[in-house]
Amino acid sequence: MRPGKTLWEELAQQNIVIDRPCGGKGICGRCAVVLRGGERVPACRYRTPGEVEIEQIPLQQFTAVESFGHCRVFEEQNPVAAVDIGTTTVVLQVFYRDRSVVRSFVNPQRRLGTDVMSRIRAANEGGGKELQELIWERLQKELSLAVKELGGTMDCRLVVSANTTMQHLLEGISCERMGAAPFVPEKLSLRNFFIGKTQIVQLPGISAFVGADIVSGLAAIDILHREAPVLFVDLGTNGEMALGSRERLLVTSTAAGPAFEGSGPAMRIHGAGVLRLLHRLLEQGIVDEYGTLCEAYFDPGYPVDEAEVGSSDSGEEPCVLTQENIRELQMAKAAVCAGVEMLLAEYQISAEQVETVCLAGGFGRYLDPEDALAVGLLPEKLKGRIVAVGNTSLEGAVQYLADPEAAGQRMEEICRRAELIMLPECRDFEERYIERMNFGLYGN
Repeated sequence: MRPGKTLWEELAQQNIVIDRPCGGKGICGRCAVVLRGGERVPACRYRTPGEVEIEQIPLQQFTAVESFGHCRVFEEQNPVAAVDIGTTTVVLQVFYRDRSVVRSFVNPQRRLGTDVMSRIRAANEGGGKELQELIWERLQKELSLAVKELGGTMDCRLVVSANTTMQHLLEGISCERMGAAPFVPEKLSLRNFFIGKTQIVQLPGISAFVGADIVSGLAAIDILHREAPVLFVDLGTNGEMALGSRERLLVTSTAAGPAFEGSGPAMRIHGAGVLRLLHRLLEQGIVDEYGTLCEAYFDPGYPVDEAEVGSSDSGEEPCVLTQENIRELQMAKAAVCAGVEMLLAEYQISAEQVETVCLAGGFGRYLDPEDALAVGLLPEKLKGRIVAVGNTSLEGAVQYLADPEAAGQRMEEICRRAELIMLPECRDFEERYIERMNFGLYGN
């Protein structure tokens, strides 16, 4: 590194541009990279007089061409691509020869609904065609730009990792039976189809609410070859969890609503930033253990320093944390924590016997484990074993591109062996859920 330059500036010089919504103040955590040895530093503030080795960069933030040389080289004549279609964010990675491009964008289907259930309703009320066109047109545009950047042609193979609803909407198949219990998808298998000249591979899923994105992630961490149990948690508008090893694999899901996707005016606060803020407010007594704001902020809400929490858009309207926001977060974190405890109970192990907790996705990447434990998102006894594993949904799709036979077999084995736990049917779930609504009761 050159004297006076930050790591963010050095990476930018190499056409690797990482998001830094706090403007380079080093407080939002969105540009954090992991150095050799495990030290996690904000790229926008970190300076060193010599060379540094980087182990992990937030790949989904890349906007430029990168050389991946030692990782994967695709010998196919045409570009190949992998995409993680999230309910909120879409991340596309295109490979051609010895280079790749990563592009990310907000899912345009948000126009017809911000969560899975609202999009299912929209599709079932006649909006299915529009939802399909919204995602495909934007995907086609981003794919075209990436392929052009790499110098290839548009005859492309695209591997899709997404939740079950997003896959149904992309493929244009009915969501009718997914709109009400018992929530039956039309398709869950590994399958191929074409849109125009683009061959699309849909990765397999387990259920209506444990989809291909989770299967792909579990394949990426190779959960079925783990000696000791690993807990996998992916939080977004739904909270999906898995607990498994070579012996057994349990999976479940719970509704999280908007709590982990951001909150406040225009959804400007990043979910991990909300937890960081809430942790501080609990320490300062501004929020009590029952989740109630103190009298001074109960009606107007607590004014938020947007740089502190990693705002994605400054906006004109003042940003505040309201009592309603806190209640949404309480319900979401209670459901996740109780869900994890039900998996542990069903697996018949204690939290101390979990080898590693893998936090997947963008939320997991930016979440400080201390914040997660302090607000009761995860059981306290998991402390010290929580790691961010990045976008495993995309990584699993890329693994399929590299070796379809081996990755496909791994994913289909996961689907075959997974035991789906329906939380509402579990005897103690409702009681645990109510108990986990409060804060500050997790050291027991």
